[in-house]
Amino acid sequence: MGAYLIFSRRRNPRAAVFGFIGAGIGIVLAITSRLYLGYHWPTDTLASFSLSLLILGGVIALDTWRTARIPGEPVTGELSKEESARE
Repeated sequence: MGAYLIFSRRRNPRAAVFGFIGAGIGIVLAITSRLYLGYHWPTDTLASFSLSLLILGGVIALDTWRTARIPGEPVTGELSKEESARE
């Protein structure tokens, strides 16, 4: 989730791709180590991975909803540049 929130705002798409790949490798290594060391059953790791994907999907949907702009829509609010320029 942190990788998405940090790297999705980068202007350089290459940095975002490398960040996502790094996060994916870390997740796979954590799952593999839990299975190898016998701390969890395969169904446990699959369930936690599925739950994390569900939560990540919710975060992406919420982030997209909050940051998406409709073309031609006026930008207003206490933090907008348009509002502060009027005052």
